[in-house]
Amino acid sequence: MDIRASRSFKTHRGKILLLTEIRNLYNRKNIRQYNYSDVVIHSINSYSFNKEPIEWLPLIPSFGISWEF
Repeated sequence: MDIRASRSFKTHRGKILLLTEIRNLYNRKNIRQYNYSDVVIHSINSYSFNKEPIEWLPLIPSFGISWEF
């Protein structure tokens, strides 16, 4: 889950937007893909791979400011 909050202010020189955002709010280990390596051949018709999960980004807070003039 991602969450974002923003607030804008009008000034005599334009508009200012402040924002804050949190990505992966619950800090879950989201698997993005698997890295397959080391093929193990058991017989002519049987083989297996070693599978290592690669996770997506952890909890990331960010802040920003924008000025429109």
